[in-house]
Amino acid sequence: MDLVAPMAVANAVRELSEPFVPFVSVARDGDGKAGATSGPAHRDWWQVRTTAQAGEQFPEHQRIDVAGRGEATVRMWLHPARRDLVIDTGAPGPLVLQYLVRYLRILLRLAHARGDEVFVHGGMVAENGRGVALIGAKRAGKTSTVMASMLAGRAFVANDDLSMARTGGGWTGRGWPRTVSVREETFTALGLPSGHGPHEGARGASRSVRRVPGRDGGQDTVLLRPQELAELLDAPPLQPNAEVSALLFPRFADSSADRTRLVPLAPPEAARRLAANLLPVLVKDERFLRPHFPPGPDPRALGLAEQIAAVSPAYELVQHFSALREGALAVADLLSTPAETTRFRSIR
Repeated sequence: MDLVAPMAVANAVRELSEPFVPFVSVARDGDGKAGATSGPAHRDWWQVRTTAQAGEQFPEHQRIDVAGRGEATVRMWLHPARRDLVIDTGAPGPLVLQYLVRYLRILLRLAHARGDEVFVHGGMVAENGRGVALIGAKRAGKTSTVMASMLAGRAFVANDDLSMARTGGGWTGRGWPRTVSVREETFTALGLPSGHGPHEGARGASRSVRRVPGRDGGQDTVLLRPQELAELLDAPPLQPNAEVSALLFPRFADSSADRTRLVPLAPPEAARRLAANLLPVLVKDERFLRPHFPPGPDPRALGLAEQIAAVSPAYELVQHFSALREGALAVADLLSTPAETTRFRSIR
């Protein structure tokens, strides 16, 4: 991937993307721009860049207007044959940065989508290089458990955008640069100040906290960069990846009488749950890219999910929203227990 932008913009994108995406700066000839790439230039690589000047025209490109929820419209131009995506600098500065990071992430994910890597609706926390993947649908408790674990001293790897790649004889969970959406009630459950005021200490380009009203009168959410979340929770530095030491499928207890507990899952059940949470690489807002890439998810993904479940101990975490710190203790237990011991716990 090749990012071409003014040095100040490239540095801001770097700040928002690292540590998940490494950058190498490359000076450009005479145009006052700099590139940030993950390696030497290659004609098969995609280029994401900003317009050189206001009013610049791209007659051979496809014009695309994109507006995210609660965002102003951003103009882009796409030339698939040249692997070129141009983002208009006429949009507000923070929005330009947001879109540059977003499309770098999407195109990089596409580049990884046909290897031994699967994308899941899940997050991950880590300690000493070992990670627990938290997998499940919306409202299962992934974000709440990630935040509770960070408060307890675990490092953030991913929240809602996790991929798992084969590395040697095991699997590694990989995080991607993406904002974390937190419901107001989660701050309260964790004993934190209300979501609209605790982030004044956020620094630099990473400061992007904003509130998004809930749909149809639902819970408002606060969007934070991972760096901001780690700062807010006084957590260890972000980790770009970690060994998949355990798969964890959280759910909230059905009754107040249920206790917080880990329920071991047999590999076939873990594979079924993992497969149910596989993600296509492209998300709904990027329809204009779909004709230019193979459809997702990768048809091999189900087989890869079975392979992950075969070598990774898996559990259901039953917990209460009012006792999230107890769930964090269960996560800490998985991270502190050697895999050789955990893997052979009896199935209840």
